[in-house]
Amino acid sequence: MTRVHRHAAQRSVGRQMMWLGLAIGAAFLGVKAREVIAPPKPKGPWRDYSDRSGLPLGIEASRGIARDAALPADMLTPEPLRPLANTVG
Repeated sequence: MTRVHRHAAQRSVGRQMMWLGLAIGAAFLGVKAREVIAPPKPKGPWRDYSDRSGLPLGIEASRGIARDAALPADMLTPEPLRPLANTVG
């Protein structure tokens, strides 16, 4: 490498480091500005939902409840899409 090329390469690395430092500084200032504008909310106590199943009557009482329910027409398979009846006799 000639002396001129070496100097250009060193200058290029110096510029890259300058831009990297500028980007890191801008990110740091952005984070600090966010903290000043909207400080973090205090975190309250965690709620414990581990004793809840989501089923008000319990699991056993909920089993089979929907077996006797009538399905609305819009939830049924349309007649043209239903499988053909087995006609093998």
